[in-house]
Amino acid sequence: MNKIYRIIIVMFMVFIFSTGILGSSRNNLTRFEWNTPQEETYVRFGQNIWKSQTFTIGTLTANKNYILVNIRLKLYKGFPSSEIMVSITAVDQNGFPTGSDLSTGTLDGNIVKTDSGPLGGEWYEINMSSYLLEKSKNYAIIVRSVRNYDTSSLTLKASDANSNYAGGKALRSDNSGTTWIIDSSIADLVFEVLTDNDSDSDDIFDSQDNCHLSANADQKDIDTDKIGDACDNCIYNYNTDQTDTNNNEIGNACEFTDGNLTDRVKILEQKTADLENKDKIKDNKISFLETSILLIRSYLTALQESIKKTMLCNYLKMNNKTIVEDLGLRCSLRLSNVCSCRKL
Repeated sequence: MNKIYRIIIVMFMVFIFSTGILGSSRNNLTRFEWNTPQEETYVRFGQNIWKSQTFTIGTLTANKNYILVNIRLKLYKGFPSSEIMVSITAVDQNGFPTGSDLSTGTLDGNIVKTDSGPLGGEWYEINMSSYLLEKSKNYAIIVRSVRNYDTSSLTLKASDANSNYAGGKALRSDNSGTTWIIDSSIADLVFEVLTDNDSDSDDIFDSQDNCHLSANADQKDIDTDKIGDACDNCIYNYNTDQTDTNNNEIGNACEFTDGNLTDRVKILEQKTADLENKDKIKDNKISFLETSILLIRSYLTALQESIKKTMLCNYLKMNNKTIVEDLGLRCSLRLSNVCSCRKL
């Protein structure tokens, strides 16, 4: 891939993520479901008062499986707080959270800023345990804390009835998640659900992909420098720095210059010697195999002759005959009852 083509790909990906076609990219993560309204309201939670937001895969972006990596919530608090617990669950036929947690994460409530009012609140990222969210399915984000539920409690930003998220709804539990009801005071929580990027669409996420600008599902890396061959400017020599002094897309580690010509020749000579040694080993294996086949053939021929002689000699003895010619042999039975054979 030439340099111009790489630049075009990068510019295209920047355009895609900046326009929100695939959701915005944050720290190499991409949101795939979200609610970020222009006008915001708020809702408190704490102790036995839990909040939830359901969402449906495929509402805002491509309807496919996603690996859950991170959830972002907009929060503020009144006074020093405690740990905030966030989890993902399945939803039942009525659209309410059900079953055990599929993914969990926590946020130190003490780092949440004290900031109230219509413009208050900051985005906070909660790292979640990795989980595969399946296409078309509904899930629930559950937010809770042991902090007292009062005017100083933790507060989630939300949207009112004029700004709805079409793929889910805001829920409330007054008994620590035992039962749920629709939270009629708001429409939806302000949230983002994020996954790792797959910039080259090779089904390997960027954080695990050794070449995320060129599709390489095989992840081939001949020189084991953790840079996939599809992106490596010198695939046969370890070069993590990818230095290319003359910008000809051939890394210095593979460039034949006065400074490294001797070293490169030595490397080539060693590789040639390795190949010749492999050929010798291969030749030896072939020679051994051929010898084995000849020995087996010789043994089978001798066995066949022995069987023929036995058959003809038994024929002479059983039929009181002295000479028989058959199967390419002439066998005779002497007076001493000794049978001898020779080829015709």
